Amino acid sequence: MASYYAYCALCGALARDPSHLNHDHANFNLEDPPFSSTSWSGDVRIIGENVNSACSDRVFFSGRARALEYKDFIVEPGDDPRFPGFEEAIFTTYCWSKTQQLFVPVHADCYEVLTRVLADRPIDLEVLYRVFKSRLRFGNIRSNSLQMDYGPIREYMEMWARQRHIAGFDTFESSPASTLKAERHYRSLTRPPSTKLLPSTIPMKEVTGCPDGFAKLAPELLLRIMENLDGRSACSLRAASRPAARVVLNNRFWKKMIRNDMPWIYDLPLLEEDGPSYLADWKVMYTELQQSATLRHPRRHNTLANRKRIWSLCRGIATDYLALLEEKHRDGTAPPDTVIDAISSLMPRMTLPEPREITSVTVSLIDSYNELHYKEPIFSVTWSASGDLVGLGVVEDPSEPVGLLNRRELLRIPPDDWLTGFVVTTRGSGTRGGPASRRIVGLQSLYTAHNPVQHGQSEGDQRLVHVYPDHFVVGFFLRISADTGVLENLAVLQQPIYKAPELAHDRLLGKHYGPYSELATQCLWKNRLPPPNVESYVSTPAAWHRSMDLRPMEMFFFGDSEQRLENIVAISGDVGLRRFQINYADGSSRAIGSKGSALKTMLIDGRGGERIVFMSWQTGGNSPGMRFVTSNDRQLVLGWPTEMKTIHKHSESMRPQGTALVGLFCRWSDGSTADDIHPLFVPDPACDPDMDEDSLWDGNVLYWEPEELPESKRRVGPAYGWAPDYGDNIPTSDRIPSLSWLDCEKPLESVGVILYQWGAFPKMPIVSMVFKYADGHDVTLGPRSFPLPPDRWTPDSCRGRSDRGEYGQDTWQLGGSKVRSLRVWWNERDWVKAIQMTSENGLTSTRWGSVAQGDTGSEIIFSHGRASGFVVCMTSAIDDGVRFGTTICGIQALRNRDVAGEVFEVMELE
Repeated sequence: MASYYAYCALCGALARDPSHLNHDHANFNLEDPPFSSTSWSGDVRIIGENVNSACSDRVFFSGRARALEYKDFIVEPGDDPRFPGFEEAIFTTYCWSKTQQLFVPVHADCYEVLTRVLADRPIDLEVLYRVFKSRLRFGNIRSNSLQMDYGPIREYMEMWARQRHIAGFDTFESSPASTLKAERHYRSLTRPPSTKLLPSTIPMKEVTGCPDGFAKLAPELLLRIMENLDGRSACSLRAASRPAARVVLNNRFWKKMIRNDMPWIYDLPLLEEDGPSYLADWKVMYTELQQSATLRHPRRHNTLANRKRIWSLCRGIATDYLALLEEKHRDGTAPPDTVIDAISSLMPRMTLPEPREITSVTVSLIDSYNELHYKEPIFSVTWSASGDLVGLGVVEDPSEPVGLLNRRELLRIPPDDWLTGFVVTTRGSGTRGGPASRRIVGLQSLYTAHNPVQHGQSEGDQRLVHVYPDHFVVGFFLRISADTGVLENLAVLQQPIYKAPELAHDRLLGKHYGPYSELATQCLWKNRLPPPNVESYVSTPAAWHRSMDLRPMEMFFFGDSEQRLENIVAISGDVGLRRFQINYADGSSRAIGSKGSALKTMLIDGRGGERIVFMSWQTGGNSPGMRFVTSNDRQLVLGWPTEMKTIHKHSESMRPQGTALVGLFCRWSDGSTADDIHPLFVPDPACDPDMDEDSLWDGNVLYWEPEELPESKRRVGPAYGWAPDYGDNIPTSDRIPSLSWLDCEKPLESVGVILYQWGAFPKMPIVSMVFKYADGHDVTLGPRSFPLPPDRWTPDSCRGRSDRGEYGQDTWQLGGSKVRSLRVWWNERDWVKAIQMTSENGLTSTRWGSVAQGDTGSEIIFSHGRASGFVVCMTSAIDDGVRFGTTICGIQALRNRDVAGEVFEVMELE
C-alpha cells in the first residue's frame, strides 16, 4: 500500500477511517462502520484551488470528504464559495501536473491543531496552499503525502493496514482533539499540592567577588525571570548561574512551565492565566504530562502523545506559512502580478545544520508580463568570504555594494535568452550515519538558448532546480538563515506559458531541462546529474524522511556504449547490497558503494550478445533483496528477501516500451546498504526482449541461480532441509534467496568452501562453495570473493566491528577424481547441520559443519544410473541479529532423465 491511499498532509496518518480496512488484504469497505475511536480519521477536508473561481483568492476549504478507492475522495461543497460547483465532486489528491490541480487532504482535527499553533488567527488559505506546493514535486502523481518528514509514523505509512496490531500503533490513530478521556486523564493527574512546600526563596549568603550579575538580583526577581523562560532555557540558566540555581522553584513556576513548554496542553481547565496556583501540585503534573505526551513512554496517553506529535509537525508548516505571509504583506505593498500566483518548484532541504530561524525572500525577474519583450535583467550571485552562497537576485544598479568581504558575480540576460533554472552544487561532511554539515558551494545558471554559466565551484553533489515544461521563470523564492545570512535553499517561481505575450514565446521556451534529464530534478545526485537520454522514475515513498533530501543518489551504469556493453564479462554484488560492480574484458571495472564484505559474481558473455535486461528489488525493512536477469535467462540474486516471489512482486521495474536497461541508481542508508533503488533506461526502439520474468522460477517461491535446471536433469530422493509440511521444494527457512545445482559427473581438481566460524552456530556454516573442474572452468555458489583480508572477515566488518564470528576457508584437493558420494547430516528441526564428500580415488573431505547427538545422516552415491549431482538452496544467515551472508539450508540429489531402470541409492549413516 506504499502509494495506494492518501495520508493527511498535516499529521501523516491515513486520511480515512482505518476501521474500513480489511486487515488481511488492505481492502476497504465503502459502508460507514459504527462509530469507533478511529472515526476522526475519516473526518477529512480538502484544500485545493478552483482556477475558475470569480474570487481573487481561488483556494478553497471543502466540506467533509469521504474516501473512495486509491487517493480519491467524494467531497461536499461546504460553506466556501470558492468550491467548484454546488454539488459533490470527486477529487484525486496529491496528483499535481499540467492537467491536474493539486488537492490536499487534511483531518479536521489536525487543521484545528494548526489553527491553535497559529494562535487562532484566521488562516490565509492561499499562503497555506503555497506551503503545501513547496513540499510536493510538480508532475509527480505517485505521491500520497507531502514530501516531508512525518517523524516516527513514517515507519508504518507504507503498510498501514498490516501494522495496526503493533503495540503503540493506536497512538497514531487517536484523535488530537479534546475528548472525555483526556478530561478524565487531567482529573487523574490533579492532586492538591504538598503542605510541605518550601517558600519561594531560601536565604542566600552574599558571595563576594562573584562575577555573576544575577547575584545582585533579589531571589524573587530571579524567580520571576525564570517563570518567563521555557524549561530548557530555565535549566540552562540554573546550570550557568549559582544564584539562579539556589532559587527554589515554587508551584506557580511549574504551572507557568506547563504553559511555556507544553503549548499543546490547551484544554486543561486549571491552566488559565489568572487561575489560582494552589489547586494542584504543578511540579508533579509537569512530569506526568511530559510522560503522557511521550510516544514510547509506558505511561503515555494516546490523545496527548499524538497531539504533541501533530503540534510539532504543524509548527514546522507554520514556520513556512508565517514566512510567506510576512513576505506577502511586507512593506504594505503588493508583490508584482507575475509572482502572486506563481508555481514554486520543489524546495528540498539543501543544507545542514538546519538554522533555528529562517527569513524568506521572493525575487521577481520582471514586474509585468509586457516586460518580457525587451527587459534584460541583470542576474546576480553573491558569495561570502568562506564560499557560501549568500545572495541570489536581480539588481538594477551593478555598482550597489555587496558587503566588505562578499564577492558578487553579475550576468545580463540577453534579449534572445531567458533563465530556466539552476544546478545547485553542495558538499557534505560527517559520519556514516549521514552528513553532519552540507553547504551550497556552486551554482550553474541555465538558459533557453545559450550555454550554462558556472558560478562558484562545480565539484560536489548536484541538484537540478528547473522550470516545468510549458512554463517560464518569473522569479525565485529563497530561504536564508537569519543567523548566518547563508542561503539555505531556493526554488524557481514560474508561470504557464499562456500568460506570456506570444511574441516572447521563442525567448522563454528552450530545450526542456537543458543538457540534463527530467530525472535530474527529482533527487540530489552524487558528483553529477543524469545525462539527458536517461529515463526512469522516482516514486515518492509514503514514509518520506527528510534525510533523503541530503543523501545523494549514485548512478551505476553497466556501460555507456555498445562497445562497452560487449566487453562485460561479469557482474558482482555484495551480499549485503553494499557494492555493485561490473568487470570488463580489458581488466577494468566500474563500481559504486563500499568495498563490501562478500561479493557474489555472475559471468556474462557480453561478446556473445548477453545483456542485463531486467532487475527487481526489495529494499528497506529487514529483508532487502535484489536480482539481475540477463537475456540468456541467467540471474544473480543478492540480499536476504523473505521469499523470492516477494522480490518479483515489489520490483516496480516496469521497463518503458522501446527502452533498454543500462544501470541503476540508489542512495546509501546508515549502514552503507543500497536503499531506494531504481532502474535506468535509455531509448532503444530495437531493444524489446520478450522475456518471461518467471522463467527462472521453480514454480513455488524459489528462483534458480545462476540458471535453471536443464531439462536433462531432475530432482530425486529425499530433500534434506526441506519441510514436508510445506511441500517437496520449500526449505525450512523464512528467507529463501535461491536454488543452485552442481554437476558431480565430471572430474574435479578441488572443492573450496568458505565457512562462518562462531561459537555454537546452529545452522550449516558454509557460506560459499567453489567446484573447480579438471577442464579449467569452475562453478561458485554464494560469494565468489571477499575484498577484505582474511583476518578482517567479520560479519559486520564494513562497520568496523570484530566482536562476532569470522569467515574461514578450507580446500579439498581431488587431483582430477570424481566425487563418489555426499554425506548429509540434519537435526530434528530439519536443519542441514553438516556435509562431507568422498572421491573415487579414496579421499575424504573435512566434515564441514557440526554434528550433535541425535542428528541423522545419509549418504548420496554418485555413479552412472544413480545421482549425477545435487541441488543446493542458499538462505540468509543471521548470527545474533547480524547478517553475514547466505548459507546452505537444503540439499537434494539430481539424476539424469535419460537414465531408466536404475535404482537411486541413498545410504543411512550411523
